[in-house]
Amino acid sequence: MKNLNQFIKNTEEKTMFLCCNDCYALNGLIKSDKYIVTTAFANIVSARTGFEASFFKHYLEQENVRQIIVAGHANCCMLSHIMDSNNEANYWQDTKEKLLQLESAFGSLSNGNKNSITKIMEYHVAIQINNLLKSPYFQILLEEFPISVKGIIIDDFNDSKVLEVDQQLAVGLPVNLN
Repeated sequence: MKNLNQFIKNTEEKTMFLCCNDCYALNGLIKSDKYIVTTAFANIVSARTGFEASFFKHYLEQENVRQIIVAGHANCCMLSHIMDSNNEANYWQDTKEKLLQLESAFGSLSNGNKNSITKIMEYHVAIQINNLLKSPYFQILLEEFPISVKGIIIDDFNDSKVLEVDQQLAVGLPVNLN
């Protein structure tokens, strides 16, 4: 398993990292025009979070981005906030339902079990990649631009080790994506 520094050095193309608002592992590591870091609350990709065609089209056309990396991280306080039983925000309800299904399959985010947290994050990132690739506006962009989309999990508890996410996880998810 590579650490984040090694992973970034091996990233060849103009790359956009889409990461969570509270993922600080990328701070200071990315100092090149080759990389763009953008954030989204809990790394949630949907039209409701503002990730629409114009957002990606700008980066693909104007910044020549050719790779998007959805970067989840082990110490995600945003997902914990969504799962908080006192959080009644309907805005994140679909994400909360998927996370509840993942927790029933792998264990709670709040139990401190590193394997459970990593597995939930891995599936969460796979879901976000799936959301991105299946969105009608992004499919149009894929026809216009050669672009690669992948996911990683940054273990911010363990020297920022990086786990590359198998995108096919979204196909066999133990959750209902509809």
